Amino acid sequence: MTEKEFIHIVPQMRSMAIASARRVGLDADSAEDVAQEVSVRLWQMHEELERYGSLTALVRLMARRLSLNILARPQCISVDGVLQAADGMVVSGTPAEELECKEAWERFCGRMATLPSTQQAVFYMRQVERRGHEEIGRLLGIEPTSVSTLLARARKKMFEQLDIRRS
Repeated sequence: MTEKEFIHIVPQMRSMAIASARRVGLDADSAEDVAQEVSVRLWQMHEELERYGSLTALVRLMARRLSLNILARPQCISVDGVLQAADGMVVSGTPAEELECKEAWERFCGRMATLPSTQQAVFYMRQVERRGHEEIGRLLGIEPTSVSTLLARARKKMFEQLDIRRS
């Protein structure tokens, strides 16, 4: 597909992606984000689009999967007692609260970065993504008992770092 052809069909594909995202249950802003992501992905594969039988079906499938991923993500987490989005952005608040949340998120990420990679993955999946031990074990290819052990070690190290900071 040429660039000119792609530019011609993008508005139609974008509106289809928004409609699909809204049907799944996303709000208008999130649906716009999904439509933008679908547009970017379509552009990345624009030279291969002819091989797909139905571009409409492809757009709807992409939008649906991206929407479900958004809905599956935890909406908010508490870091150092401050409510914020999983990406570190403040859900709502004053500029001072936003700065405090950003700093808390950076401290949290800094502490997580000191963990060994497996502990870091287990800790993130459990604490941020709220996945169960069996699911984490299946995703990482380890036993659920190992997940428990790794999680306990990660939590211990995170709490030790909190104690050092408060001293």
